[in-house]
Amino acid sequence: MNAQHSEESLEKLTKLLNRVAGKDPSTIRLSSRLNEDLELESLEMMELLFEAEDEFGLKIEIPTESLADIKTVEDMLNALQPKQ
Repeated sequence: MNAQHSEESLEKLTKLLNRVAGKDPSTIRLSSRLNEDLELESLEMMELLFEAEDEFGLKIEIPTESLADIKTVEDMLNALQPKQ
């Protein structure tokens, strides 16, 4: 696991993916692709981002064009890191 991603953060995101999109937590990896592997649709992706804001206590400011850059679970975790 990447040092910048804690087990706790991955667990939170995994639970969110289960709650928002019904994905089996045991199948979710950092390398899981949101569209191809987890079959998230764009509305599920947006709901996931909104739920993640609450869960992680962050205001996520991602330009619309950057949403396409979030392709994997690891990309999502990177987007959820507090900006300094």
